[in-house]
Amino acid sequence: GNARPPPQVRPERKERHYRLVAPPYQSHRDVYPGVLDEILRPENLAAVREESIRIPQWTAWPETTHYSAPPDGGDGRASWTVFPLCHTFPANVPGNRRWIGRTCDYVPRTASLLR
Repeated sequence: GNARPPPQVRPERKERHYRLVAPPYQSHRDVYPGVLDEILRPENLAAVREESIRIPQWTAWPETTHYSAPPDGGDGRASWTVFPLCHTFPANVPGNRRWIGRTCDYVPRTASLLR
């Protein structure tokens, strides 16, 4: 007589969270088809790897608000380091890109591929 139907269980909705400093991820294949084909050739990747191993000093990324990572991976080293090859200010004006000769000289093939 007075039996109630069991309550309906709604599936949990997952909210999407976006980084506040960038738009949602877009695949390079959709935005710039073919742009990485040359860089991703095995012989070019090997050259980039070899050049990167010889870089004498990497610098800790200064803009820590753009990522959330522990300051080190447990080994005392910075968790996100960079070797700047160019800078563009503001970043959305490609015509303002300036290549840094002193660092590009350490990795000539990498710099050439990126240019």
